Amino acid sequence: MQTIYSFTDSSGYLRTKKIIDQIGICHIIKYSLDSEVTRYSVEISGIEIFHCGSLENCYTHANGIYASNPVSQRVEAFRHMQKTA
Repeated sequence: MQTIYSFTDSSGYLRTKKIIDQIGICHIIKYSLDSEVTRYSVEISGIEIFHCGSLENCYTHANGIYASNPVSQRVEAFRHMQKTA
């Protein structure tokens, strides 16, 4: 998991935003407050495009984008090449 940000807010709570998975051009994001998951979302280039009711919904949405977007498929293929090289 890649942490995008982590900070302590004015109330003393630790807030974090982490990329938990990548599918093509989509990032599946987990938001936490003091290590308790508060929500999930799907982002493209740092822009939230879908607020998920569950982690499963995030994967469903991201896979739908991947299946219908040739750019997303090329990104995933390139990412796979980098892992195997």
